[in-house]
Amino acid sequence: ISELCYMACQAEIEWCGRNIGLQDQFHAGYGGMNKFIFNGMAPPSHQHVLYNHSWCTQEGTPFVLIRAGGKEHDSSLQLKGAVSFTSIYENLLSLVDPVICAINKEDIAEMAFIVGESWEIKKKTTISTFNNTVDQIIDMAQSVDPKANGKLLGSGGGGFVLLISNYPDRLLKLFGDKALSVCVDANGTRSGVIT
Repeated sequence: ISELCYMACQAEIEWCGRNIGLQDQFHAGYGGMNKFIFNGMAPPSHQHVLYNHSWCTQEGTPFVLIRAGGKEHDSSLQLKGAVSFTSIYENLLSLVDPVICAINKEDIAEMAFIVGESWEIKKKTTISTFNNTVDQIIDMAQSVDPKANGKLLGSGGGGFVLLISNYPDRLLKLFGDKALSVCVDANGTRSGVIT
């Protein structure tokens, strides 16, 4: 899997000249929940993260995706200034082991809290009016589950918001056709990814 993921990265970065990272290809290729340690353009090290396998079912998953809209955007352009945010990314890195611990303990409220913290940090790297839309979605989620939290997925500017809640059914009802429950599938066909 690692070799195939790396080839996909090389194709996009070297052949297509896109200014992107390696994360998306490796997360999508492995599926499930994983910890990757990236070191420039070298293939990352990988550790599978143990999680509750009821999260593989629509009835048991605490993860909900919300279509947040926004404009179509080029992630390579969004990432052009990424180097200037190095210290901010170090703050994000400090959340990795605590969220893995929460996943291992099946503490959904703690997972939601940490992912919410990551969103507060990530917002500092993507100065966008779209961030207000994401915050409004999180506020709405907290109106039906005060411990729910989430973040925008991807490089910013549009897309999907990942919400984590002990009451995903309430979120699905609240957001209607904008909401999808996300099952974590170790086979990679459907993947819940927290990045």
